[in-house]
Amino acid sequence: MKNLIRILPIVAALLLICITPVAAAEGDEVPLESPVIYGDFNNWAIEGEDAKPMTETEPGSGIFKASYHFDAYTGTGEGYYVFVCITKKDYGQYGWGAGEQYTLSGEPAGMGSASYFKPTVSGLYEFTYDSKTHVTTILPPEVFFEKPVLYGDFNNWAIEGEDAIPLTETGEGTGIYQAIVPFEAYTGTGDGYTAIVCLSKKNYGQYGWGAGTQYTLSGEAAGFGSKSSFKPTVSGNYLVSYDSSTNKTTITLIQEETAAGTGTGTPDAANTGTGAATDAKSPDTSDSGVMIYVAGVVLSAAAIAMKARKIKK
Repeated sequence: MKNLIRILPIVAALLLICITPVAAAEGDEVPLESPVIYGDFNNWAIEGEDAKPMTETEPGSGIFKASYHFDAYTGTGEGYYVFVCITKKDYGQYGWGAGEQYTLSGEPAGMGSASYFKPTVSGLYEFTYDSKTHVTTILPPEVFFEKPVLYGDFNNWAIEGEDAIPLTETGEGTGIYQAIVPFEAYTGTGDGYTAIVCLSKKNYGQYGWGAGTQYTLSGEAAGFGSKSSFKPTVSGNYLVSYDSSTNKTTITLIQEETAAGTGTGTPDAANTGTGAATDAKSPDTSDSGVMIYVAGVVLSAAAIAMKARKIKK
């Protein structure tokens, strides 16, 4: 019993050691839940309410994205300090701070190595961090397309991707952009297909990217309830022509769709009346035609002979 009493304090001490968490040693480094962007714009926060975490686009892709609002930079420096931080590090008496971190160009940050971001307009900016290269790219609130695109309910509102309908400039500097687009005859009960020309995409934050600068067919600014419609009465190929100087768009039928089974060959001129017409008739070479011709010659000769007799008398 006495031996048991003697070892109880030892057992208790061992249990206390086992359940007491070990304090992090100075220099320890711990991965953050996800990469974060940080700098003077968010009071250098890598954790807490002011932190700006990024989310992986797909599991295992190593690509992280996030969109955050930035005011236009009005300072006298090179812009906001911006870094991507991967871990936090224990700096002893100074507490925890940024550990592994990178500049926007993918270089290791810290120790005097910095990167800057100088937005000229206020808005939502999309940050994309590649964990393989450590490079971070930034898209502005609005990105203009290389070419205008026609979109609406007829192409599932696509302004990018396979369903998008880009318009190509007819010649360098003309400002006229065109495309041939097939449309089915509109059979709905509304005003027609919604048709708009879009010049850019815009970052709408949690809602993603959508149409930015856009115009109705008549050249008015589209969006916020303002739209235009196109109501084709026949199916076929239509020429879409956008004038960038007026922002007006015309849609003209250039080839009507041919119904199946009607034939698409060149029509017979004799049947359609489209052949070259002539007033001259070809001579009749049938037997009856020859007889009539001979009889006419004989009668003509007899008439000449009778006239000659009258003259002699």
